[in-house]
Amino acid sequence: MRRPALALLLGCLLLVAGASALDGYDYYQTIEYAACDQDIYQQDIVIHRSTGTAYNETAGGLETWHIFVGEHCREDYGDIRFTNSTGAELTYYLWPDYSSSSARFAVRLAGADAAGTLVIWYGNPTATTTSDGDATYFHHDHFDADRSSEYSTFGTVYWNTAESRLEIGSASAAAYITPTASKYRDARIEARVMTRSTVTEPWTAPILLARWNNYLPGRSRYTCGFYDGSSGPNAHHFARMVDQTQTNLQYTPCELIRDTYYHYAFAVAGINPTHLLAYKDSQLVSSYTDANDLETSDYVGFQANTGEFYIDWILVRAYSAAPPAATTFSGEQETAFPGIPNKPRDLAGNGLYTDINGNNRLDYNDLTIFFQNLAWAKTAQPIACFDFNGNGWLDYNDVITLFSTITEEHT
Repeated sequence: MRRPALALLLGCLLLVAGASALDGYDYYQTIEYAACDQDIYQQDIVIHRSTGTAYNETAGGLETWHIFVGEHCREDYGDIRFTNSTGAELTYYLWPDYSSSSARFAVRLAGADAAGTLVIWYGNPTATTTSDGDATYFHHDHFDADRSSEYSTFGTVYWNTAESRLEIGSASAAAYITPTASKYRDARIEARVMTRSTVTEPWTAPILLARWNNYLPGRSRYTCGFYDGSSGPNAHHFARMVDQTQTNLQYTPCELIRDTYYHYAFAVAGINPTHLLAYKDSQLVSSYTDANDLETSDYVGFQANTGEFYIDWILVRAYSAAPPAATTFSGEQETAFPGIPNKPRDLAGNGLYTDINGNNRLDYNDLTIFFQNLAWAKTAQPIACFDFNGNGWLDYNDVITLFSTITEEHT
């Protein structure tokens, strides 16, 4: 094939393939994981800017994957990216409480009901974060803007955007809040919440997961919550009510310190029966099975009775009884060609790495990748491995020779 025809072919291939979205990344790690029972799942990952051995942590009804990258990623984690095994970029959220030593991420996995592979890319000093909490979770809010239209509320609820928090409740009246556009089947609603020192009554429920009829307080069929009274037998307990009469109450000691933030999570799982679970700081404090199903008028949310609390953030994510656990960690790998997780292969045993994308076969994707990265390969790769025409350096003639080799393979 003459050079003009080859140039036309390469142009067409570039239009189809496009430039790699992950050009400029020097390192990657892969995590193979088991299937769970949810198609969409928000997976927690902690990235440590230190040395260590990757591991899977089980706590609070979640599996959290930990990897170590040394100092190969930026201190602000702006160069962290995630793809699936096909190279498609995945939506993620970088939690703002990161430090120069570690950071928490949530990655939105699609097709998580089948085993898969996650690829974590880093080592690009010019990259900036593309973190997006709204796209990662079913609902996500740090209360740095008034998004009251996204909630159902009752009573005193105030968006304090200057302090980036929600203030709910009063000393004399009940109040509640719940996201309106959230998934509540097989879902967890989580929040970081502080009970304020304005609470004075011995029987108060500043935080509740509730099943309401028609959003009316006092008509709950199932309620569980963290009760923070100043005195009395119910002070500093977790309680659950399993009927409407408020006579069938069960208590579990649960220390609560006012003006201190805690991480609460309430999960709603299954259908006929419905399973309800409550967590405080990653500890399961209650699980309950209800023979009934959630009704369309029921909701899951937070309530203050005769007291006040602040919500720092709130989110809704998928719940899985068996969340995806990591099965294999690759450890750190250096990228061979930008955006390509596999190393090139010498398929003929002649010292030439014609399988550029490492998929164990020759195809025109190898030609496209080589052509896209020819200038980079001249300085970043050993010339002898890609000098396909044997003239002692890398140039456009090597692209032509690789094209001829692939064409012969497919003839």
